[in-house]
Amino acid sequence: MCIAIVKPQGKEISDEYLANCFDNNRDGAGIAYAKDGKLYVVKGIFNKKNFIKAVRKAEKLAEGDMLIHCRIGTSGLNDENNCHPHIVNDSLVMIHNGILDIDVPKKSKISDTVIFIDKYLKNLSTDFVKNEAIMKLIEHAIGSNNKFAFLNNKGESFICNAEEGVVEDDIWYSNNTYSYSYYDFFVQGNDFEIYDYFADLIYQLDYHELYELGESPLINMEDYILESFSLEKYKDTDKYISLKNYSKDLYRLYRDMYNELQYMINKESA
Repeated sequence: MCIAIVKPQGKEISDEYLANCFDNNRDGAGIAYAKDGKLYVVKGIFNKKNFIKAVRKAEKLAEGDMLIHCRIGTSGLNDENNCHPHIVNDSLVMIHNGILDIDVPKKSKISDTVIFIDKYLKNLSTDFVKNEAIMKLIEHAIGSNNKFAFLNNKGESFICNAEEGVVEDDIWYSNNTYSYSYYDFFVQGNDFEIYDYFADLIYQLDYHELYELGESPLINMEDYILESFSLEKYKDTDKYISLKNYSKDLYRLYRDMYNELQYMINKESA
């Protein structure tokens, strides 16, 4: 899922929220800020305490807005290079939440975000974020399920699909994974919250993940993730439940997406 955050100067995110962001999006974190007309990027942070320390240190140095990002890898390696923020040009960096509908080579070492930046954004004018028409075109190209947040060397931020995010205390979050803990959400949450979580999880699946999960996945009730079906897992009723038995509506949503994948496969093989 990832989470992208734009934090104005003078606003503070609690340690609890930062910990939630990291726990819920655990494939590497990073931050960016501006000072004295220069951009500074710190990324490839894979330790929660180090992440919170890095944010607190940057808060004291930043002039203007800050970008904060915690990643869940959907393509490319889970390494420092694919952690956000990413450099667009000498005076602009960006973070991304979502899965881009672009061609990503099988076993690609770089993510869809890096490919999009290299192929498209780096070819634009240096200050394209101040061109409203270009930003609207980017929004149209990436779709409403994707959010981009940019920061220039003056500490000014610009967001594509800002209305799809959440604003709390003037801080912009691309989704609500800052507001609950991965570890206790399903103990404290009610049925509606769990349903909403799985609906969002299914929406975020890409074609590769759908293919790996197959036509009738299981819910791992300990980790609250989807896994491919196996008879051994299915017999472990203390840990697994089929998505179909858990919710007919969620299963219908999943099947619609899986059927679309099968249509694409059949079309390519025809």
